[in-house]
Amino acid sequence: MLQLPPEPQELAVDVRIEHITSIAPATLSFGCHFNFLCCTSGSNSLQEFAFRQQKQQQDNSTFDMAWNVKVSNVISAEDRYAKSGELTIMKLDNGAYFQRAHLVGTFAQYFHLDKYPFDFHTLKLVFDLDKDMEFARFDEKNVRAAFSTDSILLGLGGVNWDIGKPYCQLKKFKKKRHIFHRLIVHIPIHRRAENFLYQVLFPLLITDFVAMNSYFLELEPIYDRMDGLVALLLTYFTFKWTVGASLPPVEIIIILVPYLTMLDRIFNISYAFFLIHALIAVVMGHFAESHHLTWNFEMGIFLIVLISYLFFRLRQLKYCFDIGKHALLFRQSKKRSKNVEHNDKETDYTLNRQQTLSTSLAAVNDINVMRQANYGEIFSQSARRRSSVVSQSDLSLQSVTLDMSSSKDNENSFGSRTQTPFRFN
Repeated sequence: MLQLPPEPQELAVDVRIEHITSIAPATLSFGCHFNFLCCTSGSNSLQEFAFRQQKQQQDNSTFDMAWNVKVSNVISAEDRYAKSGELTIMKLDNGAYFQRAHLVGTFAQYFHLDKYPFDFHTLKLVFDLDKDMEFARFDEKNVRAAFSTDSILLGLGGVNWDIGKPYCQLKKFKKKRHIFHRLIVHIPIHRRAENFLYQVLFPLLITDFVAMNSYFLELEPIYDRMDGLVALLLTYFTFKWTVGASLPPVEIIIILVPYLTMLDRIFNISYAFFLIHALIAVVMGHFAESHHLTWNFEMGIFLIVLISYLFFRLRQLKYCFDIGKHALLFRQSKKRSKNVEHNDKETDYTLNRQQTLSTSLAAVNDINVMRQANYGEIFSQSARRRSSVVSQSDLSLQSVTLDMSSSKDNENSFGSRTQTPFRFN
């Protein structure tokens, strides 16, 4: 007797995020603290509550889990339930399974930093089932993720990032000729624009102000002014490479173009002309002491440097305007990408519908063709049978006619004999 495979177990999942502890683009990771609960779909809420409140460790050797959920993108994590000896898995008499974890750790995450500092990222927690989808799969209607009601912070101190509402996504992946189910919890994050203002632009403006004072102050000899400008220049390089050190080295080529190049523009405008004019002043001071340089020539060089500085200051304002424009366009591109993705999904749905209809129509046509072929074969067989029956009937008729003709001949001959009158002698 043919035995059908059992129905796959539908699993309900509840992920409660307690805290995003860190976001580290340099190491392509983030720290997260969350609670995880997975159980057979349709389990009693009282059983779930009892499982949450359970403090005693159950003997896991008495049964084997029908399924197991693991976090795929974990780098290092600690389960506080298992560490404290609390219950992590449970099996009920009705065959329902429960699994929970209280994880605190670091998880792998790829960051797209080409839009820094106005960047939008999506942190991901990836949960995989260790059983084939024929035996266990996630229940799409009973999968949820949210921040815990007693969450410490919805972000890193509420300063650097805005964290959006998490949402779930189900996917399938193939491994060793088997198809498994995957649950991805997305946590959207957005770096605040004011973070860039007070962490990058404000220090630059302060340093620029100090550079201007060091230039316009009457410092004699000119070497004192040079000392101040060189110190500011070293501060510039230190700040620049400190920012660059916090970015992942694999992305350094992409990062240098939109981010550090912008810093180069601001810093070079702030210090380059001061430094060049100071160097010229050193040379001019040497010639002035030798009475080879007039005051008018020195003032002309000063005016040229000042006008160039003001011109590039206006360019710097344009750069700031471009930054804001870039942020606005990036937001619009995100919206357009979402709309395009939605349209792609609708297009895929319509294409799948059309493909399904076309395949069904093709199947119907094939069935009709097969029926016609079968009908034609049946008709040909019946025609052959009829022809054979007709031929047999013709033969039988011929034989009957022959028999009748022979019998008539016999009768005629007998009649001729009987019709002759008997004569007595």
